[in-house]
Amino acid sequence: MVTGRQLAAEAEKLPSQSIPYVSGGSTLKGMDCQGLVEYCLHALGDRRDWKGSNAMWRSLLWRGTPEEAKAAFGEIPRGALLFIVLEDGGEVARGYRDGEGNASHVGIYTGTGDGAVHASSSRGCVATSVFRSKTIPHGGWNRVGLLGEVDYALAGSSEEAKMETRVVWSENGGKVRMRTAPSLKADCREKLEVGTEVSVLEDLGEWCRIQAGGKSGYMMSAYLKGKSVSPEDEDTHTLAQRLTALEERVRALEGGN
Repeated sequence: MVTGRQLAAEAEKLPSQSIPYVSGGSTLKGMDCQGLVEYCLHALGDRRDWKGSNAMWRSLLWRGTPEEAKAAFGEIPRGALLFIVLEDGGEVARGYRDGEGNASHVGIYTGTGDGAVHASSSRGCVATSVFRSKTIPHGGWNRVGLLGEVDYALAGSSEEAKMETRVVWSENGGKVRMRTAPSLKADCREKLEVGTEVSVLEDLGEWCRIQAGGKSGYMMSAYLKGKSVSPEDEDTHTLAQRLTALEERVRALEGGN
């Protein structure tokens, strides 16, 4: 799976190569803003294509303002997409009447240098742009988006070395949701079985940022237990959970008669 850091690294290679802005282009001979994102993903083995930046904006796993991104994730992940979204009705001409605004431009957040790489029509080339992890008013970067095909939590080896392994647990033995953000209102990325081992990338207190099966997301800390439990104790605990769940179902059925 492509990581956010890999996507940022691919984008960082481009400004020094004197790539001209070409509408509809997605190669080193010329590219537009959408083509730049597609080129970087293609270089990493992901063949996604979109019909314009508005289609890209509407296909994201998560989107919001830079301030909302920092509140949800603690920071803006490297490799996140940056958008200029206007409320000028320009999306209507492109077939959108959903009130989600006109995503007129897109770039990639690198987290280094000026902060962003994009194909600029006004400058006529692929270039860097200033982005300091906050909304740039008056036509600047004002939205952040995360792609479902990219794992923004798979950081470099220094972070991986600090990972702690824990085990998914629930009182009734049922599956537990791994969410796209540390909030009960966030979308469910995956449901994990009790007993699944996960890597804790970051302990946020009530929530943990975790990685499991090549995917990453957020899970409430109450559903994660240390791995120190022996296999025998774990089996016994899981059985007790299932018996408790069965008893609860029986009581519910009896109460309904």
